[in-house]
Amino acid sequence: MENIKLDVTPIKCLYPKTFNPTNDFYIYSCKTDSEEVELNRYGTITIKGKMQRLDLDVTYKAEIAFGENHPTYGVSYNVISVYQELPKTTEAQKDYLRALITENQIYEIYKIYGDQDIIKLFKEDKIDYKKIKGFGEVTYKRVRQKIVENLDYQELLSNLGKYGITYDTIVKLMKEFGSAQIAIQKVKNNPYTLTRIHGIGFKKADAIARNMAKEEIELLLEAGKINKKEAEQMFVEKVFESPFRIQSGIRHVIEQEQGKGNTYIEEDELLKQSVELLQVEDMLIQQQIKNTEGLHLEGTMIALENTYKTEEFISSWIKEKLKNPNELNFNVEEFIERMEEKHQIKLSHQQKSFFYNVKNHSVHLLVGYAGCGKSKLQSLLRDLLKELGLTAKWLAPTGNAAKILSGYIGEKASTAHKAIGYGQNKEEKDLIEIIEDYIIIDETSMLDVFINASILKKIKNPEARILFIGDAFQIPSVQCGNLLHDMLESGVIPTTKLDIVFRQSEGGILDIATKIRLGEKFIDNDFNGRAVYGKNMVIHCTEQEWMSDGYKYYYNRFLDNHKPEEIMVLSPTKKGKLGTITINKEIQQIVNPSSPLKKEIEFGEDGVLRIGDYVINIKNTYDIMNVSKEVTEIVNGDKGIVYDLITDWNPKRDRYNGNKSNYELEEDEFGDEEEVNENGVYVKFDSDEIKISLQDKFQLLHAWCLTMHKSQGGNAKAVLIICDKSHKFQMSANLLYTAVTRATDYVVIVCQADVINHAMRKVENLRRNTRLEELLRREVV
Repeated sequence: MENIKLDVTPIKCLYPKTFNPTNDFYIYSCKTDSEEVELNRYGTITIKGKMQRLDLDVTYKAEIAFGENHPTYGVSYNVISVYQELPKTTEAQKDYLRALITENQIYEIYKIYGDQDIIKLFKEDKIDYKKIKGFGEVTYKRVRQKIVENLDYQELLSNLGKYGITYDTIVKLMKEFGSAQIAIQKVKNNPYTLTRIHGIGFKKADAIARNMAKEEIELLLEAGKINKKEAEQMFVEKVFESPFRIQSGIRHVIEQEQGKGNTYIEEDELLKQSVELLQVEDMLIQQQIKNTEGLHLEGTMIALENTYKTEEFISSWIKEKLKNPNELNFNVEEFIERMEEKHQIKLSHQQKSFFYNVKNHSVHLLVGYAGCGKSKLQSLLRDLLKELGLTAKWLAPTGNAAKILSGYIGEKASTAHKAIGYGQNKEEKDLIEIIEDYIIIDETSMLDVFINASILKKIKNPEARILFIGDAFQIPSVQCGNLLHDMLESGVIPTTKLDIVFRQSEGGILDIATKIRLGEKFIDNDFNGRAVYGKNMVIHCTEQEWMSDGYKYYYNRFLDNHKPEEIMVLSPTKKGKLGTITINKEIQQIVNPSSPLKKEIEFGEDGVLRIGDYVINIKNTYDIMNVSKEVTEIVNGDKGIVYDLITDWNPKRDRYNGNKSNYELEEDEFGDEEEVNENGVYVKFDSDEIKISLQDKFQLLHAWCLTMHKSQGGNAKAVLIICDKSHKFQMSANLLYTAVTRATDYVVIVCQADVINHAMRKVENLRRNTRLEELLRREVV
């Protein structure tokens, strides 16, 4: 459905009820003469979204898109852009000023300045407030600031809104360039400047550039300054062959490669992908590669300069540390003997070697497969550090992984993101330092190079030691780099390798995980039916048409002995009949079905969000207030239960009672502002109860079923894995291994056998273009 352009006149602000300067999400009831929209029973339309605060009874130019047709609330429209045309006539300017000053003040201004362009005089600071009765310096500055701010946003919207640039982007442009004039000039000179704004990619900027060029060329055609053939040639030159476009396209291709995990791209591949994207001759692209700012070129390898410098920094930092081993003062054999006696354990020769590396090296890798004892070594390392009086910083990539690490060591572990101040403002972030003696990073394979470099930069203790821990067979970071693999393969960093899998002889999870890792076939391609492995593993092979019935059957079986939060369903994909979105909807019907007694709200493609739902948070949010008004945090990977939902429309009484449209409640039906601010999704995360605003609800996802990538770093008592023929080319040995090793008690795989065997032949870890391994090996000049 195409967007609709129309005039709207707001007559009522439905949300928020009281002005909040930090809010930019509004809902308005508007009048309109447009016949392209569906009016509600009151003869108005409802528009909602991020926008500037609109003045009531003032007409705005708007571009909107159909939002939803709710059975209770009716039709609503999402705002793409909305702006007020700059007032030119005297009467229009008087109307504009009435929202800012009194009628007497307007009268006094026009008595002095007549019918001049008053808005322009304010903007250019040419009004002498001393001559105006009832105007003091404070009043004048306040009014002028408001006019200038309004004019900046309106000027940007009126100049750029018609090209599909939204209010949200306008705000970012103002922050980026400081003034409307500079932003307009920058964008009109080079529309691909927009790619500097978060949320604007090459393709969106390219569409805007085409619209701008079309408008300019059409005006020249109408004026008779060019003919049709010249217009076509001009469009090719201004858009397709524009150096700005080609350079932006080159950066886009490299950024896309980074999104796949690569830190550089080969020149031939860059040319191939750029030709496909830009639809121009490769010669034009070759000419622009060296002119493209922010690239690092070395031989045939091309990277973003910042990415290359990040890998180079990690390499330099590690090699500098390795020059100064700074041995710890303790007797390894004596410590091991005491720990074996205290915990009634017997360490393997591999595990014992770990403590010699701890003693001798400032930088150290602990790499081990599932079941090899990494967790036990971490708890013993904690004891050692306490004995030596050394402080420790325990880090993990996600909130879930940090909680699991905390369980191993019996101490508070933090997310890597929090340790570097990710998401905080620059002033707060600059104050954060890592001063501990020993920094331990678990699940290192999940870290991208940027987060790792940030951690190293925050370490201010010159005597600090660092330990990277990980499983070399797990899937690498979803972001760019192949950190653990590159550090391991370089051969430069002292490493403890654990590959003796304890309890493998019992069969089951650890045995199958080991076979997957080693590529040892354990099931025939044509097998159908149920195969049992040890005491805690089942593989059930079935035809595609029975896959949905299969996973539902086993999920219900798991429910006999487990809570829904103790069960993890895993699929390699979000989309499709056997993707996480559909599976979560199916499981919701099993464990938390619709009921007249349960509140629910629309939840995008995830369907509905309902009280009682199990959710996962996917955004790091620090210094958030819990419902007890205490400062806390929720991080990526935190899971919880929705225990209340309070919607925008009527916070004082049941959201679903009454026949009257909740959009049109009278003022006295709303409580005070404190009650209005209670709107949100209330989630119990462990011991914390947090309100997520309705505006931010999409930082939550249903958590009964996760992608295999999203599950990394987490665990559950019972894991149900889905591997269908439709997933064949997404699956790999690493992904399957990661999924199987999420379970602590029991695993069921519902699949076709040939999908498992195909996955085991595909090892992903070596398939990234990265520089860190080579840089670590490179001699320091």
